[in-house]
Amino acid sequence: MFLSQEAPAGAGRPDLAVQLIQRGIQANPDYWRLYEDLGFVYYFDLKDYSKAAEAFLEGSKKPNAQLWMKIMAAKIAAEGESYTTSKFLWQDIYNSTPDPTVKKNALLHLQLLKVKEDCKQLNALADEYAKRHGHRPARMSEMVQAGLLSGIPGDPLGFAYIFGEDGKAELNLDSPLLEQQLLLDRFK
Repeated sequence: MFLSQEAPAGAGRPDLAVQLIQRGIQANPDYWRLYEDLGFVYYFDLKDYSKAAEAFLEGSKKPNAQLWMKIMAAKIAAEGESYTTSKFLWQDIYNSTPDPTVKKNALLHLQLLKVKEDCKQLNALADEYAKRHGHRPARMSEMVQAGLLSGIPGDPLGFAYIFGEDGKAELNLDSPLLEQQLLLDRFK
């Protein structure tokens, strides 16, 4: 960790830290904690979310690895906007854990990933609407009237999506998922 941290706390050489950890993995391929270290260097120091998620996922497959390694892989994949990977990992966690708290957490993340995907699609449709009409829609009903949507879409709990003040699709203020999304966003 000394190699990866910025001076004066460290040497400011995360590239060398990665090389050293990879040498350690070659010598000790089943030691999951080395993948943990590699994941954290990629995540915190190099901001390479794809490689960080990959490291945590690979480490999660090693003997005696902790479940949170797979959870970190899923969380980081979502941060790097690799929603398909994140969704796959959260679904696997949901399906494989007997722990009801972990299962509930995985379900929440799956729901919020669906929200992100939905909002991304709705924003693309709103861009199309803006090209046709010269302005972004203020309400989902405008997109229905324009034939871009067959009905007003809802989040995984059934609450209709809305357009925020910035013109972007977002969760309805009444949706319980909004509070959960805001809580998780605070810890990013």
